[in-house]
Parts: sequence; structure tokens; C-alpha cells
Amino acid sequence: MGSIQAWKALAQVWYPRMYRLAYRYFNDSEMAQEVSQQTMVQAWENVHQLREPAQFSAWMYRLLWNQCHQMNRKVAQQQRQQQDLDNLRNPLSSSDADESLLQQERERLIKRALTYLPSEQRQVVLLKEYEQLTFKEIAQVLAISENTAKSRMYYALKALRKRFDQWNITSQSLLL
Repeated sequence: MGSIQAWKALAQVWYPRMYRLAYRYFNDSEMAQEVSQQTMVQAWENVHQLREPAQFSAWMYRLLWNQCHQMNRKVAQQQRQQQDLDNLRNPLSSSDADESLLQQERERLIKRALTYLPSEQRQVVLLKEYEQLTFKEIAQVLAISENTAKSRMYYALKALRKRFDQWNITSQSLLL
């Protein structure tokens, strides 16, 4: 009975984190919910395989990324890109628009741009920028070297700049 109570406490902490990251990864609440639930079920079923309790955090993130990869394989890339192109036909609106609307638009553009990144780069950006993990922690979560994490971040930022250039969006307009 104690393990169920402990698991409920862990789930209350970890499910929202998994959902938040999955939502940022997919920019879709249904997919984020499905992936988060699958991650929690997989964690419950396999928690006995965790050898080092200190590695629980990295293990949970790894489970989530694996679920995200599986979900990604189900979604046709061409369909997603076509939808993204259709949604991006309206670049940033006029300068006299309300700041909250501009902020929402910026966030939408960033989320869309992230979907164009290879999964490995997107993971690093999300963990670094949204979860504020260090490169050392990212390396641990993704089971890669710290230099590989830094390299993926470098190439992700370069690709994002290129994507914004293609959309005729300057980094300044995103920061304003």
C-alpha cells in the first residue's frame, strides 16, 4: 500500500512536468496528454528496473523522449509541415497591436519553428530553455556527452535563425 501512495505522490509531481514538456514538443494538447500518460504508465510498470534512485529524474525524461519519438513516427512529417506552412502565412501583425497578442504570436512562431528541428536538437532546446537544465544534466538525461548536447544546441539555434530568415522574421522582432 505504501508504494501506491508513494507513486501517487510522484505522479502528482511528474505528470505535469511530463505534460508540459510533451506539449512544448508537439504543440498539441491531445498528443501531449497521450504521451504523458503513456510515460507515467511505463514508469509505473518499469520502476523496479531503476537501479539508482538518484537517476530517477533523468530516467523519467528519457522515458518521455522515447514516447515522443514513438508518437512522432505516427505523425506524417509532410502533413505537419503543410499545416505549419498554412499557419505561418500570417507573420507578425502590425506594430500597434496589443503586446499580449504580439507575445502570443511570438510564442506561436517559436513553437512552429521548433517543430522543424530534428528531434535530437529539439530535445536539447526544450530541456535547456524551458526546463533550465544545465548541459551536464541534459547530457545525463539524453545519455550523450556534454559536448554533444552543446553541439546540438548550437546547430538548433543556427537552424532556428535560418528558419526565421526564411519567414522574414528577425530575431529582434521576436525579442521586442
